[in-house]
Amino acid sequence: MKRRKERSVSNGIPSQRAIALRGGRINTDTGMMGMSTANLLVTAGVIALALQMPAAGQTTNDAAEVRVAELPPGVPIQRHYFNPTTGEHRQAGGGLGDDNLVYANTPPPTTFLPLLAGVRVADDIRTIAAGGCNISAYEVQVTGGGDGTGLGFGVDFALYDSCPSDGGQVIPGTAGTVTVDNDGVSHILVDLRGSPISLGNRFWIGVSFSRAGPGWLLGTAADIGLTEDVYDAVFTPCTASFEGTTLHAGFGARVWCAPPFDTEFLAYSNENVGDGTYGAQPDLWYLDDVELVMDDCILSSLEVAGRGHLSLPTKLSTEVRRFCGPSTAVQGTRRSGALDNAGASTLLRFEYPGGIDLGGGTSFFVGFRYDESSTHLIAGEAELGFTDSRFRLQTVPGGCLLISVFNEHVGLPIAIRCLGPRPMGACCDGTNPGPQTCTETTAVECQGPGKHWLPRTLCDGPAGPPCNLAACCTPPNAPMGEGCRDMSQAECESIVDDQGNPAVWQSELFCGDPGQDCIHWVCRHAEGACAVPNGTPGCNSPSCCDRICDQDPFCCAVQWDEGCAERALGPDGCSIQPPANDDCYGPLPGSGAVMMNECSGGGAPCATHADCPPGQTCDANGSVPMINETATPGPHEELCCHPEGAGLPGTGGVWAKFVASETSARVHTCSAIAGNATNSILQVFKALNHAGPEAACNSLIPIGCGTDGGCEAGHASVCLYNLVIGETYYVLMASATPATAGHYLATVTSPASGPCPTPGGPPHCPAGEIDWIDPPDGVVDARQPHAPHDANALRGIDQLSVGGPIGTTPDCWTLCDDTGTNAVLMVEPSAICGSTLHLARPITAGAVTHIVYAGDGNPGAFTAHPGNVDASDATDPGDIISLIDMLNQVRVPPWGLYSCDVDHGGTCGPSDIIGVIDLLNGANAFTSWMGTPLPPVTGGCP
Repeated sequence: MKRRKERSVSNGIPSQRAIALRGGRINTDTGMMGMSTANLLVTAGVIALALQMPAAGQTTNDAAEVRVAELPPGVPIQRHYFNPTTGEHRQAGGGLGDDNLVYANTPPPTTFLPLLAGVRVADDIRTIAAGGCNISAYEVQVTGGGDGTGLGFGVDFALYDSCPSDGGQVIPGTAGTVTVDNDGVSHILVDLRGSPISLGNRFWIGVSFSRAGPGWLLGTAADIGLTEDVYDAVFTPCTASFEGTTLHAGFGARVWCAPPFDTEFLAYSNENVGDGTYGAQPDLWYLDDVELVMDDCILSSLEVAGRGHLSLPTKLSTEVRRFCGPSTAVQGTRRSGALDNAGASTLLRFEYPGGIDLGGGTSFFVGFRYDESSTHLIAGEAELGFTDSRFRLQTVPGGCLLISVFNEHVGLPIAIRCLGPRPMGACCDGTNPGPQTCTETTAVECQGPGKHWLPRTLCDGPAGPPCNLAACCTPPNAPMGEGCRDMSQAECESIVDDQGNPAVWQSELFCGDPGQDCIHWVCRHAEGACAVPNGTPGCNSPSCCDRICDQDPFCCAVQWDEGCAERALGPDGCSIQPPANDDCYGPLPGSGAVMMNECSGGGAPCATHADCPPGQTCDANGSVPMINETATPGPHEELCCHPEGAGLPGTGGVWAKFVASETSARVHTCSAIAGNATNSILQVFKALNHAGPEAACNSLIPIGCGTDGGCEAGHASVCLYNLVIGETYYVLMASATPATAGHYLATVTSPASGPCPTPGGPPHCPAGEIDWIDPPDGVVDARQPHAPHDANALRGIDQLSVGGPIGTTPDCWTLCDDTGTNAVLMVEPSAICGSTLHLARPITAGAVTHIVYAGDGNPGAFTAHPGNVDASDATDPGDIISLIDMLNQVRVPPWGLYSCDVDHGGTCGPSDIIGVIDLLNGANAFTSWMGTPLPPVTGGCP
């Protein structure tokens, strides 16, 4: 099992990578400052800007190309110290220490943009001082001309409270001027220690030059703090961006703060270099796994990026099943935003002021979605933290599909920052001859070839663990368990488990290094299938098992679950082919739901009467094999009658369909083919969209569900009524457990026969309890009983949403109204495991309506009591005060809109106060409800 490895980084990005202007150019207004369009020129080791500008003494706009070569090795670095209070500036070696460093960007010397004389440029900065701090110094970096002339130039610089070209003002006490007279790199350090300046954690650094073409270092991500990749100049005010290997490209600069101050740090990041792209589909959630570099996190900010039109509701969840299921995300992490940038990469940043405690976990799923299919997700390998490349798509509410479009450890562009000090870890340094050294430092400081940073790990001395170690593959029953651990050779070779399996030491390899591989012992002996959840650790293909467990150790350590099977079946998995009817709709010939109808004379399969010989009909009477051993999870596979709980998914769903030839039918699996196929579940759907097979499969709602019944134990049967002759119905068959996946035979008979009850009475109603969803049981409806001035226009509760048995009919329901005649006219299946009941008329004002489902002795009671906003014993002026408190969010409406939307306006607002007053006074042709008691909720239907 490979251990997850943190990548070493150098100044936030791998060194020697070119930076390109977004879109390849900066556009300027023709004639502005004597310039036309400025085109970016990129050569080996050189980035230059060709500008139309006048040289000294010229009056015409002759072309002048400025090129800056790579700086030679050993070029001197000078620091210009400037004190804005005294005006003193001097040159000296050295600078401030890093203890109070809150922003740092150290760009490579080959990334360079020449500028015009007198043109101010600026870069946005956000420090790791979470709430701002007292800035004691800041530094900017420039280069000399690079042409060997030695010509000096002046540099004006200052801090701004916002973008200078957008009205930002110079922060008093931060401005200064120095003269740079060398051809190398200069660090201009503005010393504010004598009088620190209190600032927030966001501001701008601006600079201008006394002559054209001196230079500026640009283009890398901040290794401490953040630049949001927004560049300001007079010809691109507050909009220009630099994009190459990463977002967050900016100036070379540093900022120091005087303590104390709260900090934030980068706990997970992705290079965003475009290692892969994925065309996003609109309105679907995309999930990527994230492992942070510490044991807990107070979330400060989260970022996602993509190319195209973005509309991003974003949330975090600790479990993919919780994310895709009905549960909510981590409380407080939901955010949304929108940007429109059809070309280049766009970043959305979400802030969490004060921080959100992520609960001590280190692994999360970050999910977001897009609003247009033209959007492309971009991907790269994580700089900090870890991604297992478990990229998922939420295909439907409650279902997630694994998509392996990127290489291992490559994920979506996400960054997570946490409040607090940067986490420490062990930094193993093997760059020098002799024994490696180990120091405890941050990931940012442990950078460069030959260095390994191990989060949550300490050093036991200058040359102790984990240095001078290598990957040790431990066997299953070793004292520390099976896995990969970095340890000495002697320690590794002394490990033998209680079954005699020896450990294996891999010289010069850490557990997370490329090429390191610990074969999983369980994969040598596992027997369960790889394509379905098999309930045991590992699966019966050693190579497939080892490959999947290498991606997800859970598959070998605990059990081969749904996620393991998804990986095996995915494009980066083990090439196991699912059945042709794995999905309801299949784009390939012969794929998708298989037809169950047969010709009446000879049993030949058919879809319409025209498929049968003359005189024969195509009827819903036939059988088809349903083999689900290699089926994959998909949409609609949350089963309403799962024996372990409604809404849980089955194992290995496969699809069939039939065209109704009668108004009733029975579907069952009483004839299994394989011996282990003994625990099936059947769920039948109708389609809301009949434009074609794909549209139908994307619009299914359940109308019936069945488990054991009507034949030997372990086989499913479901009886269906009120079918529409000629309409196509879809059948999903799944196993209740992985161990019972196998070869089934699904049969449809029409009309319904065998153990099905006779239609027309409660005996045929599906068994189960009812959940009163909307309105909930016991609701008090305080809304107006009719429109103003029209006591005959009844309005109010006239339909109810219920969860529970599906496939019910109106005669399965009994309705009792205290003062009037009412009934359930129609029952419609809903997308959830339940139904929508349509009543003959709204329930009677001032009365209690009871509704009971056949076989369920727990009726729902619904009271219409106009004006009773607080659901108290009577209506009175206190309801007005209660409604005012609800509108001011001092009090929660006891029944939501039923109690506060008094005037039926669709929302709760000030106009509802007038509605309550009218109801209490009997105004606008209303009956006066002042002082009327709440009707007693007693009795019920016989």
